[in-house]
Amino acid sequence: MNAMSALARFFALTRLNAESPTLALLRSPLWPLIVAVLREMFEGSSRRVPSAELYEFLDRTLLAVRDSGADLPGTAQSYVRAWVDAGWMLRRPGTAATGETVEPTQSALVAVDFLDGLQTPRRGLTVSRVETLTRQLEDLARDTDPSIQGRLASLTRERERIDAAIARVEAGEVELADPEQVREKVAEILHGADDIPADFARVRAEFDSLNQDLRRRLLDQDGARGDVLDAVFGGVDLIGDSEAGRSFSSFYSVLLDPERSASVDAWINDILSRPQVADLPPAARRELRALFEEMESAGAEVNGVLTSLSRSLRHFVATDAYVEHRQMIALIRSARSAAAEASRTNAARPTTSMSVPLRRIGMSVRSVSALRLRNPGEERVAAEVSHHDTGTADLSALTALVRASEIDEVELRAHVDDVVSRLGPSSIGTVLREHPATQGVASVVGLLNLAIRGHVQAPPDAPDATETVTWTGAAGSEHTARIPTLVFTADRSNEENT
Repeated sequence: MNAMSALARFFALTRLNAESPTLALLRSPLWPLIVAVLREMFEGSSRRVPSAELYEFLDRTLLAVRDSGADLPGTAQSYVRAWVDAGWMLRRPGTAATGETVEPTQSALVAVDFLDGLQTPRRGLTVSRVETLTRQLEDLARDTDPSIQGRLASLTRERERIDAAIARVEAGEVELADPEQVREKVAEILHGADDIPADFARVRAEFDSLNQDLRRRLLDQDGARGDVLDAVFGGVDLIGDSEAGRSFSSFYSVLLDPERSASVDAWINDILSRPQVADLPPAARRELRALFEEMESAGAEVNGVLTSLSRSLRHFVATDAYVEHRQMIALIRSARSAAAEASRTNAARPTTSMSVPLRRIGMSVRSVSALRLRNPGEERVAAEVSHHDTGTADLSALTALVRASEIDEVELRAHVDDVVSRLGPSSIGTVLREHPATQGVASVVGLLNLAIRGHVQAPPDAPDATETVTWTGAAGSEHTARIPTLVFTADRSNEENT
C-alpha cells in the first residue's frame, strides 16, 4: 500500500468536499426540504418550471411544514434565491409567455438520485444485470475485433443461438419470464435511465459555459478573438460543432428516429399488457411508460437551448455588439488603471490637479427630503359616474367610418341582389334576416352605406319608419339597433355597380 497515494486522494476529496455543490446540499440542514421540492416539483428531471409556479408550490409546502412544528422562517423567494446562489437551481429569463424559469442543476439531481437509492435500495446481484454485462462485453469484443475470421465466428455463434431458439419455439417450447424476473429487468431498465436527467443538466451547463467562453474570447483585448470571428463569419456553428454539441446531436437524432420510437412504444405496450407484470408497482409502470417520452421532451428542451445559444452568438457578432462591449471593457480597464495610479499617491490633496479630466454630467442632484411620495388616493375619482341616454347616430359619420374600413361590399351587394331577386323590394332588415351579418356591425353599416350611395329612399307612405336589425358580435353576444327603413329594389340594388 502506498501512503502517498492515500495522501493525494485525501487532498482531492478534501477539495471536493469544499467545492462540490452536491455535498454542500447533503450537509445543509434544509436538505429534506430541498430534496422534497426538487422531487415533487421537478419529478426528478431537468425540466424547467416558471418561477411563479415554483414560488406558489413552495409557499404551500412551507405552510404545511410549519403546521407540523418545524421552524422555517424564510419566504419562498428567499429560499429559492439561496438555492440558486448555492448552485442547486438555475434561473433563466424564459420567454414572454412563461417569464422567468427555474430548473435543477446536475449537482442537485445527483443528490436526489443518491437519496432515492438510500430510500429504496436497488438489488445489484440480479440475473438480468449479469446477462446485460455479458452481452455488452460480447458486443464490444466483436466490434473491436479486426479479424474477419473472428467476426464471422462470433456472428456464426449468434446465428446458431438464434436458430436454436427458433427451433424450440417451433416445437412449442416457450419459456416465459416469471414475475420476479420481470421486476428485475424493469428495475434494471429504470436504473439505467436514472442518470439521464443529470446528464441533460450537465450538457446544458456545458453549452452555457462554452457560450460564455466564446463571448469572452471575442472580448479579449489580446487579439484572441480572430479565430472565433473568422469561424462565425464563415458560417461555422461553434457551439453545435463542439464536442458536447456533436455528442448531443448524435444522441438526439437517434432518440427521435421514427422507426425506433414506434418500436419502443410497441415494446412498452406489449410488456405492460403481459400477465407477468400484473403485480408490478404502479410507480414502476408509470416510469416505464413515460421513460422515453420524458427523454424526448428533455432532449427537445436541450436542443432548443443549443439552437438559441448558437443564434445568439451569431447575432452578437453580426450586429457588432461585441465591438461596443470591447469599448466598454477598455473604458473600465482605463478607469481601474487611473484609480490604481491615484491610490499610490498618498499625499494627494483635494485641490491637487488630476491628470484625468472630469466630465460634467447632466444629472441634477436633489435632497431625498425634496422628493414627493406618490399618494394612491389622488387617483381616485370622487365625482359620480355620469349616465348618458342613447342618441341618434350621424349617417355621414358612419359613411366616413365605412370608407376607412375594410367592409366586404362585394358580399353585401351579392346578398342584396339575391334577396331582391327572390323576394322583391326588401329593406336592410330583410336582407340581414336572409343573410346574417358576417362582419357584425360592419355588415349593418355597409348596407346603410350601399343604400345611401344608391339613393335608396324610405317608403313614401312611411317616410319616418324605422326597423330593428340584429347581428352577432365578435364575442358571440347578440346586438340590436334601430335604423331607418330603406328599401332596395331591382334597379336601385344594381345602380352602384353600373
